[in-house]
Amino acid sequence: MKKLLALVLALVMSMSLVTISNAAFSDAKEIKHAEAVGVMNALGVINGMPDGSFAPDGNVTRAEMAKMISIIMLGDVDASAFVGTSTGLTDIKGHWAEGYIQYCYSQGIIAGKGDGTFAPNANVTTVEAAKMLLGAIGYNSNVQGYVGSDWAINVTRDAQISGFFKDLKGLVSGKALSRDEAAQMIWNALQAPTVVKTATINSEGKVSYTYSNKNESNQWNASLLNKTFDAVTYEGILTGSGKWGTSTNKDHYSIQAKKLNGNDLTGSSSPALNATLQFKYKGMDLTAMAGEYVKVVYNTEDKTTYGVFSVADMNTVVYSTTDKVEDIKSDSIKIDGVKYDTDSLGYNYTSAKADAVKFVDSDGDGKLDYWKVDYVGVYKVTYVGSDSFTLSATDTNNANSYTLDSQSNKFADVKAYDGMAKDDIVVVKQDLYKDEMVVEKADVVSGTVSGIKTGKVLVNGTWYQSMTGVTSLALGNVIDFYAIGNTIYYAKVTSGAKNVENVAMVITVGNTTDTLNAAQAKLLFSDGSKKVVTVAADSGYVAAGSLTVGSLYTYETKNNGDYRLKALSSFGDYTALATHTLKDKDGGTTAAAAIGYINDGTSNISIADNAVIFVLKGTANTANAANDGKVITGKELKSALYSSVTAVANAATATSNGLTKVAFAAVSATAWPTTTSSANYGYIVADPYMTEVDGTKYVTYQLWDGSNTVTYKFKADSIPANTDKKGLVIGYDTADGDIIKNVTDITTTAAAVKGLDGTEITFDVTVGGNAAGTSFKLDGNTTYLYVNSDAEKAEEIGVSGGSVARANNPASGIYVKNVRVLANSDKTIKLIVVDVDNKLALQASEMKDVTVTNTASLTAANVKVTVDGNEVDVAAGATDAVKAGDLIKITNLDATKTLTYSVTGVDGTHSGATLVAGASVTLVATGSADVAITWTSLA
Repeated sequence: MKKLLALVLALVMSMSLVTISNAAFSDAKEIKHAEAVGVMNALGVINGMPDGSFAPDGNVTRAEMAKMISIIMLGDVDASAFVGTSTGLTDIKGHWAEGYIQYCYSQGIIAGKGDGTFAPNANVTTVEAAKMLLGAIGYNSNVQGYVGSDWAINVTRDAQISGFFKDLKGLVSGKALSRDEAAQMIWNALQAPTVVKTATINSEGKVSYTYSNKNESNQWNASLLNKTFDAVTYEGILTGSGKWGTSTNKDHYSIQAKKLNGNDLTGSSSPALNATLQFKYKGMDLTAMAGEYVKVVYNTEDKTTYGVFSVADMNTVVYSTTDKVEDIKSDSIKIDGVKYDTDSLGYNYTSAKADAVKFVDSDGDGKLDYWKVDYVGVYKVTYVGSDSFTLSATDTNNANSYTLDSQSNKFADVKAYDGMAKDDIVVVKQDLYKDEMVVEKADVVSGTVSGIKTGKVLVNGTWYQSMTGVTSLALGNVIDFYAIGNTIYYAKVTSGAKNVENVAMVITVGNTTDTLNAAQAKLLFSDGSKKVVTVAADSGYVAAGSLTVGSLYTYETKNNGDYRLKALSSFGDYTALATHTLKDKDGGTTAAAAIGYINDGTSNISIADNAVIFVLKGTANTANAANDGKVITGKELKSALYSSVTAVANAATATSNGLTKVAFAAVSATAWPTTTSSANYGYIVADPYMTEVDGTKYVTYQLWDGSNTVTYKFKADSIPANTDKKGLVIGYDTADGDIIKNVTDITTTAAAVKGLDGTEITFDVTVGGNAAGTSFKLDGNTTYLYVNSDAEKAEEIGVSGGSVARANNPASGIYVKNVRVLANSDKTIKLIVVDVDNKLALQASEMKDVTVTNTASLTAANVKVTVDGNEVDVAAGATDAVKAGDLIKITNLDATKTLTYSVTGVDGTHSGATLVAGASVTLVATGSADVAITWTSLA
């Protein structure tokens, strides 16, 4: 028997030697003869136990064996029909198997113990079971010598010749037969040719009988499998299952035919050798056996399948990942360091991705001749709503045909795990059988980088290479990571100066009037806190006397509380800028203009709205006790005048959603920089409300700020106009804790993205006084707020990650609004609110009415009008439910008369239109005007 190799089982593929109902048994892994158990279960010969197990090691009684014999000879037998048959057996009356035993007795299959008993509850032995099965396929006990002192020897001889003991090793004649062994022995007997009794009359008129398992043409007689169950066995290579590899649907599978009932097929046989045969097998996924040599048990009458099984003797299966395949030659291949001979394999997968790959030798010649790759995508969950979720790729090599990068996906369209949450790392695979995506939570583990060499890191004793896009790892990093094979797809550094929390700015150093000693420094941390620390002068770190005031350093703490500081360099997700020059919003250095960029010597890099900006109030490079520091956001820095900030000490960038922006920076100013009002934007996710705390009135806003859903309080006696509804946008400045100030109404325009080419964008409506179709620019200073505007729960509205897309266009010239925009006078987009489902929920004031003028005195009995499925008063009415793209359906309910009507506010011209009796028409609202319907006549 060939060795079944499994080099990598822990990822996508899991070897399945049988795909049938026995997989449902709770103890399926303990079953040794899976194929036999599967078929016996499917045929109803051996059933499972009441507790859902199969109990393979349990013994079979003589009564149970009699029942099994009856079933393989008669099929779904009604045993009660045989109750009362004379046997002379004294211990079966009233027994549950009485009818089965009496049938077997009547056929000469059993004869009892010789003392008038049958012992139905005693365990059946190997030789007893073999004798019964020989009788079942037609052997005569008297003729074959199954009586007398040598009966056991003769039974064993014929059972061996008939193949009853195939795949059964170590059986002992007198040993009790287990359920597992019984299944295999019966399965062997079912496939054996039956023995037919033939009468012959000689010239003297004397009748003699012969017994043979072949007919007059020297062909094997039909088996019980054929006779009782109308079944045949096909053998061949599995080439399709469900929607993979078949021409029909998920209820079918296909094979390349090699044998029928154990006989080799030829070019002229029926079916012909290598013919593609397709069978129905409802709801059974066989893709795990792709490319393997299989046996099919098939009912030729009702066209159903009893089972499909991988034939172990014919198959050598090797599972691995594509990164472990190397040294590919015309006649050999190396997989995980092991060389295999190949036969016209044609392996040509060149991606560096650690996708799952399966190799098969399916003809038993010791050479691999089949391969199949199952593609794998690794993603981070950026948003989870009630009916959809958003993923972003963790690697940049994700080129699968089913890539789900940065787009909203409906739970209804994929098979996703329960409890999905934002920031989960997930593995996306394809269910080939159903042709649907499967999203599984990745098994993220922790480890420490203990070794580094070119292109690889040593973690938890294993050397890994990293997928492109994975954070650069350093010696000593403690990481949470997910790997496939020996490739890291995702890694997050959890300690060791890996994020902004481990960055600090030097406010001042020792030998100043601030009473700091020479080994001390005052630091500003990313959370805005300040602290005087002792700086350790350890080798490889910067001593206090060499620190630069106003600059950023990464730090770590020692066991004694001292700090060790290093000059800022690229780490984790961040790239330190070697050159850093402040630029205004126009890319220049105009003192009166707002700050916009930091230039790296080559290009202007936009400052992220949520960037962490460390501000030194004082003179850079100068220690002074009067120096101070605070942390502001990138948004606030960009609202400050260029002239209010004197220099940038250092900075670092990060890439998110394909955009590289300044993630944190240190700037200095002689006084706190003045920022303009409402530096931040927030999308209102729940209607604001008034509260009072210690006699002070506040408006409570729940907002999506682009990164988090936050709750703020704004000191006011009433809710400001135009900031009182869910779905509106406000501007604000942060004040202290959950208090905000300078709340302003941000008037956005609901629009449909009509054109999108790189950073150039056009809309279907007038924006900022510019006519529909005007070209605007999305630039580095554009603020993006991604939302699911139809979500009901406040916490599900904001979406982390998304992309601007063209609006849906269900009818010619009509676009569905999908964004809210705020433009600058220079035709750049200052703010864009993007609905990730591409269908923006509008405020009532932004929608249009349906009005009906009823000059024909029609009623609901005459005509019916619906707006997106909702019925409208046809006599005379209005509704605030019409927007661009809505479907207006008019139906003439009269059985004999023609309706004449006019409609405006919809696509096309419909003046004096007619509808014959019983007909209907569907129109599309333009959203640019009210929909006005006039009933002219019904005649």
